[in-house]
Amino acid sequence: MRSDDDMTVDELRELSPVALRRAFAAMAEARVQQMIDDHPAFIGNTDGVPFRVRIAANAHNLRDAVADEVRQGRSDGVRAHSLRVLLTPEHRRERRFITFANTAAGRVIEMAGEFTPTTTTAAVYVPGTGTRLDESVRNHEAAWNLARRTGGPVFLFMDGDLPQDMGHTTLLRALRSYARAETSAVGPIGWFTGTVSGVGGFIRRVLGSMAESAMDPTYAIEMAPRLVEFARQLDQEIAEHCPGTRTTVIGHSYGGSVVGTAEQLGLRADRVVHASSAGAGVLDGGWRNPNPTVERFSMTAPGDLIQYVRWLPANPHGAKPDSMPGVFRMDTGWYDDRSRDELVQGPSGHGEYWNHPDSTAFANLVRVIRGERPTPFVRRVDERPLAVLWQVLRRR
Repeated sequence: MRSDDDMTVDELRELSPVALRRAFAAMAEARVQQMIDDHPAFIGNTDGVPFRVRIAANAHNLRDAVADEVRQGRSDGVRAHSLRVLLTPEHRRERRFITFANTAAGRVIEMAGEFTPTTTTAAVYVPGTGTRLDESVRNHEAAWNLARRTGGPVFLFMDGDLPQDMGHTTLLRALRSYARAETSAVGPIGWFTGTVSGVGGFIRRVLGSMAESAMDPTYAIEMAPRLVEFARQLDQEIAEHCPGTRTTVIGHSYGGSVVGTAEQLGLRADRVVHASSAGAGVLDGGWRNPNPTVERFSMTAPGDLIQYVRWLPANPHGAKPDSMPGVFRMDTGWYDDRSRDELVQGPSGHGEYWNHPDSTAFANLVRVIRGERPTPFVRRVDERPLAVLWQVLRRR
């Protein structure tokens, strides 16, 4: 026999996020708690449910996930360990999750910091390739460092599967496979002349064989709509707790492609940052701006290999944010902005600055979130590919 809670959940599933928020606002606390206890997966992962309720439900979901790992004989496994870490209090309070699903890569939206009546900033941070629940410590620490330095909440957005392969190994395999197939068909000379005369088609064919790597736009296409909806939910929370708070959405690496694609779908934000971004969006057409005064920023370290990927004629992630009209290119500078003894550059400059809160790059992210003017890009080294390669080889 179905319970009242079961029937209530069936009714709630039919409501829009706006109507769902109204329904929860009218519920008695005891009723809300009963819903959390009986249907935590639905309550913790449904847009329209207030964040405080989702957080409570996802604490329940995390405990259930640990218990399931134990039942499956994986008590000492990597995932069980990761889940227990998520349940461990930090910064003198429980960790809080707006979304949690125990999928293969793990899907979460974690809230670092909190809303207060004096909150004026909020940020969403979308990380890049290689991010997964079991290896998200650095992303988590970066979100907390942003929250501490801006005074507002920062949401680590991992509500989707991100590619786990950078693509270079897949690219080499694809090139070898393509070369073998074409050489056997038309011979070495025919392969070479055909490749040179049709370089765009050649690149597209090679990239087309790189599914499930960082060159695959599918992840951005699937993740971007969830980011658009989360931004709507964040706006509702802000309207309730701290009206007037301005939001910043930051996409790093592949996360930049997710953010750019979300903007093509109508993401609402006050500020958008492309940090070492793969591109401005995978869909056809430009950004749709629900906020006509949105401010956009980008930054890419000199010698960051991502900029050479963006130069590919068939780059699936779209245009280069650094050079797009209306986008302010920020400086990445030094790892310690005070001593200025090590420049953020080269392959490590793609993301290492996230681990250095005193770096120029991190400080500029903080400035953007706080509504302050970041420092502009300064060209300190030759960014042409051969010059960068020479610099990399010299440092080895």
